[in-house]
Amino acid sequence: MKVKAAIGMGSNQGDRLHNMRMAARAIRGLEGCDNFHFSALYQTAAIDCPEPFEFLNAVVCLTTVTPAHKLLHQLQAMELEQGRIRPYPNAPRPLDLDLLLYGKLIMETTQLTLPHPRMDRRLFVLTPLVEIWPDAYHPVKNQTASQLQNMLLEEGLDQDVTKSLQPW
Repeated sequence: MKVKAAIGMGSNQGDRLHNMRMAARAIRGLEGCDNFHFSALYQTAAIDCPEPFEFLNAVVCLTTVTPAHKLLHQLQAMELEQGRIRPYPNAPRPLDLDLLLYGKLIMETTQLTLPHPRMDRRLFVLTPLVEIWPDAYHPVKNQTASQLQNMLLEEGLDQDVTKSLQPW
C-alpha cells in the first residue's frame, strides 16, 4: 500500500545549492517512491547549532511503498555519501535529510521517531511543508501543518525563514 511521506532537506556546509540538488536527484531515484513534489528553497538561520552557518532548506513530499525504517536508512546513506559526519549534535553538515511524516504513522524506536519530534516547532520545516502539503496531518498534535505554522506565527516565533530566489 502506498503511503504519503514528507522529507525535510537541509544543507549548511559547502556548496549548499549543489548539495540540495544532488539530494533531490538521489531522492527522485529512490526505488518504490513516486509522485515527488519539492517545495521552493528557503534560506534559514541555524537553530540549536553551535556554529552560525545559514541553511538552505526544503521539503519533498512523495508516495512510497518502502517501509519507514528502510526509507530512513536510504536517506542516511545519502547523507553519508555527501560527506556528513556527526562529531557533535547539530554540527554543520553538507546534507541533512529527516523523515518528517510517514502517513499517519506514530512510532518511536532508537533509530526513528515519527512524526519527527521537533517538526511542530520549526518554521524552516513547516513553511516549505505548507507550501506543498498544507493539510499534512500531524497525528500526535492532531493538527495540520498549516495549523501548526499559524500557531507558531501567532506566538511570534521568528526563525528567519526566507524564500530563496535560487531555483532548483
